[in-house]
Amino acid sequence: MSESVILRVLVHGGETPAMAPLVAALAANAALEVISRPAADPLLPDGAHVVLAAGERPPDDAELRAVAGRGGRTPASWPGGGRTRSLH
Repeated sequence: MSESVILRVLVHGGETPAMAPLVAALAANAALEVISRPAADPLLPDGAHVVLAAGERPPDDAELRAVAGRGGRTPASWPGGGRTRSLH
């Protein structure tokens, strides 16, 4: 007997019209639990397995530490910030 695993996905900045189709497509997948938060809110993973940040502002150092604290290796890139980081 196999167990079903729900993957929690946080879409930070998912309130924008440009992100609506992606959020809807993700939410339509029964294997995903999609949490959408405004980009103005702090970027806190809160147990999410996958974090998609799609806001106009780059995350601050505390937010980067919160995402990195999830464990694993996460590539991250923010346009306009002029940086690409690999979080450990």
